[in-house]
Amino acid sequence: MVKPSHEAMHRVFRHDPGLFSRVSRFLGVDIPRPGGATPLPTDLTETSPVERRVDTVLGFETAEQGDFLFAIEVQENRDPDKPASWAYHTSYLWTKCRLSTALLVVCQDHTTAKGAQRAVSGGPPQLPTLTLRPWSPARTTCP
Repeated sequence: MVKPSHEAMHRVFRHDPGLFSRVSRFLGVDIPRPGGATPLPTDLTETSPVERRVDTVLGFETAEQGDFLFAIEVQENRDPDKPASWAYHTSYLWTKCRLSTALLVVCQDHTTAKGAQRAVSGGPPQLPTLTLRPWSPARTTCP
């Protein structure tokens, strides 16, 4: 059951979106004053099936670092939409399996690998909520 104290702690921001910018300065972050704010639906449930596949997922068991997952994706060329998909994949696996998840992006050329290994952050620059840092060594020689 939702408690009034829970509701009050987040609804105050709906009532006064400018509160973010006024409070943020005291917390060492500069969030600009919004010209407007639109409340959006809060239900994040998927109502229709969305196909999301990872090329390979491996569960690793180690004595040194404990258990973790490796999500492995093959990237043949640069695709600006991939970081958002990879963020979804890794956060979903972390949520579902409750294990830390690493992402390996396998590329056949150095240029694609360099693009794939760039850190990408979700959220405004001053509050990067989720940062994806894929590991993507370039394959330079054939085995």
